[in-house]
Amino acid sequence: MSPVRGVHRRDWRLGVVVGALVWACGCGGSAPEGGAAGLASAPVLGQEVAPPAPPAPEELGFLFPPDPDKVVARVNGRPIHARQIYEVANTNRARLLQQGRSPAEIDNDALLRLSLQALIQGELMVEQAEAEGLDVDPQRVEAELQQARARFKSDEEYRQYLERAGLTEEDVRREGRRKLLMDAYRAFILGQQSPPTEEEIRLFYEQSRELYMEPERVRVAQILIRSSPNDPPDQRSAARARAEQIRARLLAGEAFEDLARKHSEAPSAPKGGDLGFFRRGDMVPKFEEVAFSTPVGEISSVFETPFGFNIVKVLEKREPRPRPLEQVRPDILVRLAKLKEATTLSQALNALLEKARVEILDPALAARADTAPSREDAPTGGS
Repeated sequence: MSPVRGVHRRDWRLGVVVGALVWACGCGGSAPEGGAAGLASAPVLGQEVAPPAPPAPEELGFLFPPDPDKVVARVNGRPIHARQIYEVANTNRARLLQQGRSPAEIDNDALLRLSLQALIQGELMVEQAEAEGLDVDPQRVEAELQQARARFKSDEEYRQYLERAGLTEEDVRREGRRKLLMDAYRAFILGQQSPPTEEEIRLFYEQSRELYMEPERVRVAQILIRSSPNDPPDQRSAARARAEQIRARLLAGEAFEDLARKHSEAPSAPKGGDLGFFRRGDMVPKFEEVAFSTPVGEISSVFETPFGFNIVKVLEKREPRPRPLEQVRPDILVRLAKLKEATTLSQALNALLEKARVEILDPALAARADTAPSREDAPTGGS
């Protein structure tokens, strides 16, 4: 078992969260590691997260460590400094604010805890990537560096940002290599993943029927006599009277299709008024209310919608039913692949954590780790 001091074992088993690095805010220290693991939407390992634009610290209420150079944790003997945790936390704080969260909604203690987890997990991923002999092309590192610089309006703004963050371009370059090593490790692990089996596909389909239900649908034919609520009263009365006369002829036995072709002012008139099948939400509320409440084969009363005076005949109804497996197979394959990816990566990282020597040296940070909500308890939001 890994000697994790000051952190519940439950947190480390369930808290597998490492996001895409945001270099400009996530570098620094002797073994820097930045991550976009945010409180409101801590991404599952391997999930891509778009980095926020680089706002000034004073605009975001940045968190500042009392002692930036203090070693607050060690991972297999490698130090993690206070500045690294706060840099990752500030990256995530900026991202949450840009997503519309207010400062009062952000739990800074939980944010620091998740950021520490991201740093520890990232360190283990890089360490294992190196142990597996994985490496990255220096040209890719330079390309990533240029992308980071391109996020700024000018070279001067870029230099000012680095100076404000206490970073050098070499810090950014080193962090870029670490990010690419993490990507290489993810690709290495996922390369060992087997595709979903037929049994898994069928089991997912059976257990997730609610995802693949066709909603209740109705097929009606329509006769419309156009009228607007803004028309003069006598004109509206004449339109209604005309609709009532047509309905009387329908009740007397004349064919709905024939009268629709001759008198309806709707686009469906050439088809005998047939609108085909539709679901709730496809039509205006009054039209849906009448269509779904009228029995099959019956003709409705005359009713008004914003388009005029309507008569419908219900031709057919279909109750909610599951879509066939073959129809939804492509979606199931995508969902299962993502689930298996998350499981595979989480298991790999948990295995690394089992063997790792992780020490939390800062009592304040250890207390935060003990009291902050665990991964499944943390508030969630869109990313």
